[in-house]
Amino acid sequence: MERRHRPHIRLACFTTKKKFEFKYLITPNPTHPPTHLPPSISAIIFFLLFREGPLLKGTIAVNLIWYGKFTPIQRSIIIDYLQSINSVKAPQPSVSTWWKTTEKYKSGARGSSTLVVGKQILDENYSLGKSLKNSHIIFLAAKGGHLSGSVNVVLTAKDVAVDGFCMSRCGGHGSTRGATRFAYAWVGNSETQCPGYCAWPFHQPIYGPQTPPLGGAKRRRRS
Repeated sequence: MERRHRPHIRLACFTTKKKFEFKYLITPNPTHPPTHLPPSISAIIFFLLFREGPLLKGTIAVNLIWYGKFTPIQRSIIIDYLQSINSVKAPQPSVSTWWKTTEKYKSGARGSSTLVVGKQILDENYSLGKSLKNSHIIFLAAKGGHLSGSVNVVLTAKDVAVDGFCMSRCGGHGSTRGATRFAYAWVGNSETQCPGYCAWPFHQPIYGPQTPPLGGAKRRRRS
């Protein structure tokens, strides 16, 4: 019997003398090289393997749990980023174009997903201290609720240490099990702890090519 390959998404990093860009290439077989790359470029292909698990579709609420002290500007940058995912007339390259990659996944009905900013919960008093374990992250994420069709995102401030942060990871994601199952993600703030490890390309990297870092995020006026 012929073996069928699961669909893969190839993340191709294209480098030329003029630009550096990402493209997503869909292929039914990860062993077949891409055949439609532009000439005179070098390409590094990364595979994002779809393991055919459950997917969030339709309108997805992103609930934000701010752990520690964040300035209003810091919070607004994150919110602007989330809202830009659904932008139709965003200048290219755009976050919304990248997000369209999710339309390539198959799980029942195909179609795009729309993100909306849901609840925001502030924990500026460090209720669990400034040194967190994975269990603490899940506990904090649960404050966003257990509704289906939502993701609870925990953002930890620059003075909060999390197991594995700056050593083997810069963030994480997962889902709980049981009757109150929910999806969650965690993003650490590497501003003072490890900017060269977790803040590239907005900070000089510790390893690899020492290219100049990009400028900080700029807020665009919405039309």
